[in-house]
Amino acid sequence: MTADRPPRTSNFNISESEYQLILNLRDRNPFQKSQISTLTKGDRLADKISAIVGSWRFVVIQCSLLILWITLNLTTFIQHWDPYPFSLLKLALSFQAAYIGSIIKHYRKLFFRDSKPC
Repeated sequence: MTADRPPRTSNFNISESEYQLILNLRDRNPFQKSQISTLTKGDRLADKISAIVGSWRFVVIQCSLLILWITLNLTTFIQHWDPYPFSLLKLALSFQAAYIGSIIKHYRKLFFRDSKPC
């Protein structure tokens, strides 16, 4: 047994080659603590934004805001600030899609940058 290899203490019945494969896969993890320290501020920001935008909470809030926007513009209770074709809404969604799309692409590039093919 080498010094850098952890002791084999599990009760699972696996072969030596399978155990060695597990150790090799553990070493290939691209997001170990040493990797995280090399991320730039932009990489960390893209990671946080992608985590927020990719959540169900964001999807539900986004859908709720869109329904609220459309409902308030179609009802006669208030002055219509964005009439039926909803040009302002389209502009806002296009603006959001442009920025969120580029941030997600940056995050994917960051995620797959250090992963090695099997």
